[in-house]
Amino acid sequence: MSTTEAPAVNLRWVVLALACLALSGQYYAYDIPSAINDQMKARFMGEDSRMTEEEYTYYFNLLYTVYALPNMITPLVLGVSMEWMGIRSMLLLLAVLLFIGQLLQCIGTYRLSMGTVLLGRVVYGLGGESMNVAQTTLLAEWFRGHQIAFALGLNLSVARFGSVLNDLLSPGIEAHYGVTGAFVAGLIAVASKSGEEPSVFFSVCRHGTGRVNALDSTVVLTLALCRFAQYTNEDAKVEENPSESVGENLRSSLSFSVEFWLVCLGCVLTYAMILPFNNIAAAFFVEVWYPTMKKEAVHIRVGQIMGILFGVSALGSPIAGICIDKLGYRIHFLLASFTMATLAHVMLPLVDPVISMALLGISYTVFASAVWPLVAATVPPRKTGAAYGVTTAAQNFGLAVTPVIVAHIRSSAGSYLAVERFFFFIGTASIGVGALLWMRDNRSGGLLNSPARVRGVDAAQPKLPVEGPDSSGGSDDMSPQELSEADRLLLTQNIVAG
Repeated sequence: MSTTEAPAVNLRWVVLALACLALSGQYYAYDIPSAINDQMKARFMGEDSRMTEEEYTYYFNLLYTVYALPNMITPLVLGVSMEWMGIRSMLLLLAVLLFIGQLLQCIGTYRLSMGTVLLGRVVYGLGGESMNVAQTTLLAEWFRGHQIAFALGLNLSVARFGSVLNDLLSPGIEAHYGVTGAFVAGLIAVASKSGEEPSVFFSVCRHGTGRVNALDSTVVLTLALCRFAQYTNEDAKVEENPSESVGENLRSSLSFSVEFWLVCLGCVLTYAMILPFNNIAAAFFVEVWYPTMKKEAVHIRVGQIMGILFGVSALGSPIAGICIDKLGYRIHFLLASFTMATLAHVMLPLVDPVISMALLGISYTVFASAVWPLVAATVPPRKTGAAYGVTTAAQNFGLAVTPVIVAHIRSSAGSYLAVERFFFFIGTASIGVGALLWMRDNRSGGLLNSPARVRGVDAAQPKLPVEGPDSSGGSDDMSPQELSEADRLLLTQNIVAG
């Protein structure tokens, strides 16, 4: 290795460390309401507020709905905006939005203004998911051809540990400093994130290689539909018909197979029965399992149990991805994850919650490792970006609607056991979707279950433009088939999952 290459290698790990810490701070702040749900209810329903329990339940679930709603369109807008803003300016803007959003939530909890808290979640949502996509683009550029699977897998795992730390620390912080103190801790995490992002990009600028130009011009292909078509391989291109209207072109781009829509529906249902449950898990465990335990002790205990879900995911995601990639049988693993998640919801009111949450964590890990490669395997290569965009939008639609339904059921029935029956219904529907997908794949020869199926799709994926210091001669393009299958799997998980 030459002396000029050594700084790039060393800086690569600095970029990875900063990105991991930054993303974990974002996840920490996002999950604060779920960790101190019961404490927030006590504050907003206290002597200084006239809010009823039904109103609080509605507003609490709305915190996650208003976060998800912007993310049905912002990833697509990100791809277009990055074209003229550049990724560095975009990341700085998103970091500012995250900081302002968390600050508004701190003010809202201090002033007992749920409207201000909701406004803060909207602003936080505008920056959250888009920040995840942009950071993944940064790491993909720095680690292209150099341990990219390890880098993206570590980034995802450390981010999940941010959620685990929130479950463990927020109840204790609230016990000493109140609800506002817990949100201020999230503000500190986000503030350190906002400071890290410029550090990453200032380092990139100081290094001064062709990577800077690549980062400025590269568009997040899986979510930016209008830019995706520019970088396709010759054999994946289709001629544009100038006589077709915009509507006809859009319908053509979004015409997918039945198998894709089944995978997409399964994705929506599974996220809807895992993440919205995590939002209300604290209140559920207090009501069902620990109604007589002392306040301080129960909050610590519930935080520990809630940390199991994302703890299992953080430790198991890279391992599960590699195993599924080696073995194939993605539909079988997907169907198994549907079944485990449904069984976990049956067990939650009946069996020790540690066991139930561990099973739910395993199902979430297996599901995330199996579903995103299936999205690519069910569509032609030229529609991969559109497929991921549609799946992401549908997923966020489910995450926006489900909390509202949960709040209505809880208010009407007066018990979280009725909510569990709703999650069981969703789980049963997901198993049915998985069975239909398995039957259709069997009729076509089991192609989706074959490891070679996804490798075959990779060979026709679009090339990613990487501009070197001298872009006038030679081609520095690297197509995804030059990456290993594990690399592609982990890149997919970081860009689209969440």
